[in-house]
Amino acid sequence: MKLIIEMPEEFEIHFMQDKFEDFFIRIIGDMSRNVPSLCGVDEKEIAEMFKTAFLNSKVVNNDVNEAADYLEKGKERNKAIEDSKRAVAKAICIGCGYLKETECTYAGQNCGTSKPMLEVAMKALDKLKAGDS
Repeated sequence: MKLIIEMPEEFEIHFMQDKFEDFFIRIIGDMSRNVPSLCGVDEKEIAEMFKTAFLNSKVVNNDVNEAADYLEKGKERNKAIEDSKRAVAKAICIGCGYLKETECTYAGQNCGTSKPMLEVAMKALDKLKAGDS
């Protein structure tokens, strides 16, 4: 699991100087002395997990413009996929009066090629849109 923690500005210098690591080393050391009222096993394990998480952490500078660009590219991608679905449907079902947008409304048994092909193509494009490969 990933978790992004926003660090108060006054603590950034402590993070950069590994003061968080020092804190967890000291607190875990205190917990290891088996002082009954200090902490239990669960608290020690959680402190060790946070120590490891902070050791493996990195500073992330989230730029609002970068996030907006990412979202806009996603919208453009989804529009391109929807446009592709319409074009593919028209190409597969050329001249068919049962095509509505990207779906075949034909309920009979005579269409053994176009309708199944259309369904497979639409499922593939929907998976692409959902982010599945």
